[in-house]
Amino acid sequence: MGEAHRNLTSVETSSDGKESMICIKPEYKQVDDPAQYYATRGEEHPLQLMESIRKQADLAFLLLFLPDTRCKSLKLVDGKLESNLEEMKQLGLVNEDGTKLTRYAYLHEKLNISFSYLYYALIYHLHKDNTQYLNDKLDKMTRELNYKSVTQPFNLLNFGKVYFGNADFVVKTVETKEEMAKIIDCVQDGFASMSAGPMSSEIVMSGQYPLHDANYDWVFVMESDGSIVSTGQVFYGEKTHYVNNVCTRPRSRGKGYASFVMTAIIELCKEKSKDKPLILQASPKGLKMYHQLGFDYRFDYEIGLFIPYQ
Repeated sequence: MGEAHRNLTSVETSSDGKESMICIKPEYKQVDDPAQYYATRGEEHPLQLMESIRKQADLAFLLLFLPDTRCKSLKLVDGKLESNLEEMKQLGLVNEDGTKLTRYAYLHEKLNISFSYLYYALIYHLHKDNTQYLNDKLDKMTRELNYKSVTQPFNLLNFGKVYFGNADFVVKTVETKEEMAKIIDCVQDGFASMSAGPMSSEIVMSGQYPLHDANYDWVFVMESDGSIVSTGQVFYGEKTHYVNNVCTRPRSRGKGYASFVMTAIIELCKEKSKDKPLILQASPKGLKMYHQLGFDYRFDYEIGLFIPYQ
């Protein structure tokens, strides 16, 4: 992604409480993505963090990724993730409605943060054995959808090169600007509450948005009518791989599309390096799928939207 990639910084995730995020350095102000991001490792002084956010925003809205490794609103019970939110409230780590980390209350007092959600920091170790759920996905892809390997895409009908699929839908990576423009529309539809950004089809079609490079890919599901209905973005970092923008259009949910996208992303990351973990921030809605795929829960994030010019 050109300049944006040269400014990506990855931080190792581990079970000892270290934060996990591929982030944009604060001094980099233009990020070619549906939104701009600011990620903090959590140890920054409040005034330093606010100044960094204000500098990077520079009249464009900013998605904030704010971790608290002390806060663990989920717990593993008999192999299943269950809510631990009430205990976190009692410890004073989460506000009463369960949407904000109290650690960052000062940001809400000083900055115009439009919304906040509690997300979960997850990690997937690529060298470990597959879960039964993931093996079942791979088996279905092989038996019914002509999957061989992410290193062996094939041409199918009018879809171009695909990893797997049939006459109804395919899973592939971006080849054209037209596909990239449709992906942006899918992201805006899938994350309707966050659809207020500078990214547009016009920017994509003008050539300002790179389709892919050695450091990242967009993986998506395209249906037979040419519409893109599910997508996910993966960055291949120096220490970690990072997944972002996994979503499905509301009208196409419940068909397993997101799990196909994530399975393809896991396979792509394994081809890059099994020694690096794959990390992401999961919403409550996506948590079950990620857990079934084999992701482990670490701690909580607050994700908020900062619009400096409102």
